[in-house]
Order: sequence, then C-alpha cells, then structure tokens
Amino acid sequence: MDPIIQAYFALGISAVIPIWYASHASVKAPIVLKKKSGKNSADTTESSDEEEEAVERMTSEDAYWFPVMGSGALLGLYLVFKYLNKDLINALFAGYFSLMGSGALATMLVTITKTTLGPTTWSNQTKYKFRLTRNTADVLFSLRFTNWHIGYILGSVILSAIQWYTKQWMLSNLFALSFAFNAITLLKLDSFKTGTVLLGGLFIYDVWWVFGSSHAFGESVMVSVAKNFAAPIKITWPRAIADFLSTDDKKFAMLGLG
Repeated sequence: MDPIIQAYFALGISAVIPIWYASHASVKAPIVLKKKSGKNSADTTESSDEEEEAVERMTSEDAYWFPVMGSGALLGLYLVFKYLNKDLINALFAGYFSLMGSGALATMLVTITKTTLGPTTWSNQTKYKFRLTRNTADVLFSLRFTNWHIGYILGSVILSAIQWYTKQWMLSNLFALSFAFNAITLLKLDSFKTGTVLLGGLFIYDVWWVFGSSHAFGESVMVSVAKNFAAPIKITWPRAIADFLSTDDKKFAMLGLG
C-alpha cells in the first residue's frame, strides 16, 4: 500500500474512533428513566448522594452560531500569528494547553475506565469527597474522585510535561484526541434538527477556511494556523512510516481538529 494512503488511513481511524466513543459517552439517561428501567442497583448507588444536575443542551439557535464563533476564533488566531511574535504566542499557548491537557487526558481515561469496568464495579470503587461550605449550608465547591482519578492525574501531568518539552508527535496526538473526546462529550443536543444544523454549518466552515479562504487571504487560513500553532490541536502521522526512523527529513500528514 502506498505510504501516503497508510498515513491517511491512520488519520481517519484516529479521528473516527474517539468520535464514536465520545458520542456514546455523551449520551446519559436521566436518573428517573434509570429507576423506571430497573437500573438503580449500581447507577443510582453512585448518584444517590449527588443531586441530579440540569443538563444545558445545545439548541438550533446555538448550532447556527457555533460556526460563526468558531470562524471568529480561527481568524483571530490567524491574525495573531501573522502580526505578532509567533514564538511568544506559542510559548503562552504551550503552557496553557499543557495545563489543560493534563485534565483532558485524565478525564478521558476515567471515562474509558468507567465504561470498561461497568456501573456495578465502578460503584464499588473507593470514593473521596471534598466539599467547601459556608455556614454548613451553602456548598461553594464540591469534588468527588477515586483512586483512578488520582493515578490518571499524576500520569497525565508527567506525560504533559514530556509533551511540552519534547513536542513528541505521538504524545501530541494523544492530547489532541483527549481534547476532541472531551469536547464531544460536552455537546448535548436537544434534537436531531440541531445536530443536522450543527454538522451542516461546520461543513461549510471547514470548506471555506480550508479552501475558500485562500482566495481572500492568499493562503488557507486553517492550514496556516494548524502549521504555526505548536499545540495539540491536530493529529499528525508520518507520510512514510516505514522510513520514518531512518531518515532525517521527517514529513507528516496532518488532520486538524477545527
């Protein structure tokens, strides 16, 4: 198989798997439905001491604005890299994404572990609770975690520091996928129509900023930002994986995360 086809295939698999898994992870049945279906032995045990939080769902109006806001952010980054010091900007973003990446990776690993173990096994894990209150009534801050959270946070901090220092492409891919995974799990759509509007708007967004923007700005805005942005916002794969270790001229295929 042609090496470049292998690279594109690897990029495609790397994108599809977290999208599929995160989409399933974002779907959560309300506690009331779990009780009606009889799934209250494990699921409700874990949430018995937790208040059911109101989930804020994305509406069709939000979906219309999503690509507009994304376009503004992308254009802003393009202008920042074009007119300001790239090294300084990348240094600031590298520190920010290293900090956020630790939490994103740990969250993704906890979600995968929770799904793999199943609700019954997960509910039996040792849990810790930290709560900050005022006058014993007002809860200012509440945090629940397990030994898995602690281990994953420590491991993620170490990997994040290594990625920040070395910019190793596989670690960058791992953190990029964790950002994408968490972004998808946070998307709660209120209807099929909203999902259709969102995907349609993002399709136009991608086509314009990847291809159409070159006619207005003289270059592809999205490709320019992806190449200049030294942060885990894209997935990369060697164009010739078989010769990757034996050559100094290392070229990568790239898939931006938008």
